[in-house]
Amino acid sequence: MDLKVYEKERNPELLAGAAEQLPYCPVFSSDIRRVLSPAFMTDAIIDVNAVILREWCGSNNVKFYSLLWRQASSFIGQTDYEVGAADAAINIQRSARSAAACTATQYGMVINIQQQRWISAVVDVVDHKVNIYDSYPGLEITNAAIPTVLSRLKLFGRIMRDTDCRADEGRPR
Repeated sequence: MDLKVYEKERNPELLAGAAEQLPYCPVFSSDIRRVLSPAFMTDAIIDVNAVILREWCGSNNVKFYSLLWRQASSFIGQTDYEVGAADAAINIQRSARSAAACTATQYGMVINIQQQRWISAVVDVVDHKVNIYDSYPGLEITNAAIPTVLSRLKLFGRIMRDTDCRADEGRPR
């Protein structure tokens, strides 16, 4: 039997901000295969936990918003491709379209460095702070990436602080 699979069903498009409005979390078979990999932490494992944290914060701490791994890498780069500053700004503005992201004042994210290291960061747009967390600081690969990562986190903080929806809702700048 030949079962026809339409392109939209194989590669569904999830629009920016749609995840907060869906009553479920879509899971793709490729994510399940990666999660079952016993040797390494994967973006699929991290994103599932980011969604759980996002849901919890929606009810318990609306000032905090967790970004998915792909959202963070879209403006930081540092994986297997580089992201230019202009593209980074566009991708940050896409993240700002979400109502939940717009009303938050602190943003947490996990960052992949050259497919070899995971670090995390929290950007606070009210206190103008960036905190980077690394369970094994001092590695050469991480040290080399930190200037770019920090620069992009500061750009993220400025854009999220100054986004138009924040002014509309009377949020702190």
